[in-house]
Amino acid sequence: MKFAHDLPSAVRLVALVSAALFLGNTLFFICQGQLAADRMSSDFHNDRLRCPAGVACVLDSWDNANATDSTNEEKTSSNREAHNLRLSVNKEEDDVEASVDSQSRDASQDASSQDQCTVNKHGLMELNRPLRVFVFGPIREMVRHAEQPHSYNCDEGMFGMQVRVPDYFSKVYKHRVSHPDEADLIIMAVYAKCYSQVIVNEMRSNRGQMNALLHNWTIGNFSQQFPGALERRNMRDIVFMFPSGNGAYVVPGWQKMLPNAIFLNTEASNWKQRSYQKPYHAPEKDIVIPGYYGGLEKALQNKLKVNEKKTLAMYCGNFETSKQRQDLGLMSQKYNGSETVLIKKWCDVAKYIDESKFCIVPQGWTPWTVRAYESMIHGCLPILFGTLFQLPYEHYLPYSDFMIRWPEEKVDSSLVKHLESIPEDKLQRMHQALLKERFKVTWDWNVHPNSFEMLEHYLEDKFCTYTLRKSSLSAESDEADDQDKAGHHSPAAR
Repeated sequence: MKFAHDLPSAVRLVALVSAALFLGNTLFFICQGQLAADRMSSDFHNDRLRCPAGVACVLDSWDNANATDSTNEEKTSSNREAHNLRLSVNKEEDDVEASVDSQSRDASQDASSQDQCTVNKHGLMELNRPLRVFVFGPIREMVRHAEQPHSYNCDEGMFGMQVRVPDYFSKVYKHRVSHPDEADLIIMAVYAKCYSQVIVNEMRSNRGQMNALLHNWTIGNFSQQFPGALERRNMRDIVFMFPSGNGAYVVPGWQKMLPNAIFLNTEASNWKQRSYQKPYHAPEKDIVIPGYYGGLEKALQNKLKVNEKKTLAMYCGNFETSKQRQDLGLMSQKYNGSETVLIKKWCDVAKYIDESKFCIVPQGWTPWTVRAYESMIHGCLPILFGTLFQLPYEHYLPYSDFMIRWPEEKVDSSLVKHLESIPEDKLQRMHQALLKERFKVTWDWNVHPNSFEMLEHYLEDKFCTYTLRKSSLSAESDEADDQDKAGHHSPAAR
């Protein structure tokens, strides 16, 4: 202080100003630091508002626990702990979200296994989502006759749908999947009629060979590639096609190999069933499908209206294979040479079917016959005898609008008299109804609505009413058995 008093007044003034500036800067930085700290603390606590409710509660509990802290050091330490807690909570939140996403996917898959089914306007059950289908095959090397004249029994002729159905669901169907675990139903391309008519006959083998073919080529291969898939729903989600009048009996061992599988059959009358045998067609699980007729392109060329057709009714075929055909043979004698009724053993079907108002459709060796679908596609009103012939897609096809069911004991001239009595306006309505509905029995996916689309509806219905329902009941039964066993072995039970 003595030295300072000895300095000139100007120097003392400069020293005082410098000291004041230094002090002011020091106070400024201290204040700025406190403001920054306050802003950081405020920002941190405001971040809590963006946290989920569960995280906010964690932070609130931390705030309340530290509300009495008064020193800056304690606050700084607490802020640091809170920051670390926030990082930890956010990490846990991310883990929880990832877990929730995974659980959501699992829940979605579980929900799909407990699908909701509702009744559509046609009376069939339908899923609340698309039906997922997996096709095993088609294994083309098994159809050895493909380049041989025998193809009439496989991809052509009345059994052609046994090749086309797997082709459709593996190539055209929008909701096909690539693995059976993703599928609701699994379609097996077994080509049963191809085997029985071609392979077995060529080998001069007995029917037992069909068991080996079905087991080794189809079931065996599938089980090796996808272990456990057949047992997933006790085969209630497996679909096989048997397109001939023999049904599943084309494979004698079907009852043991395919006890619960869904069958697609053209013959649903169980005509070959013995009293001790299980019916090969069970309406609870099986579906009637139409036979294959490949003449759609030619049929569409026919533009004749029903009143322009010259022939009232026609039948061309043998008179031997059923009582109905034998009776038609007797009728042919009466109408020999008739210009309105054509009943002949052999004639040009392709010509007369387009020129006839009605087509007579007697059964052959079995009640079903592809003639019914041939006549429908050509716009020729079909006449069926009796009730054994069960028709496909009855929920979608109003057969009574365009088809006549005639008593099989009256295959005689009374049929012709009935046809002649039908008024012209009714005949036109019947013909228009047929033209409107005929594509539904057509195995051609280029026209709509076609038989594939009809089959989709029925597969969905069977999945709801049979596959899901039976699997659920079976699971409940197994659970009840387990509980009974547990109760039986418990101390209380003893």
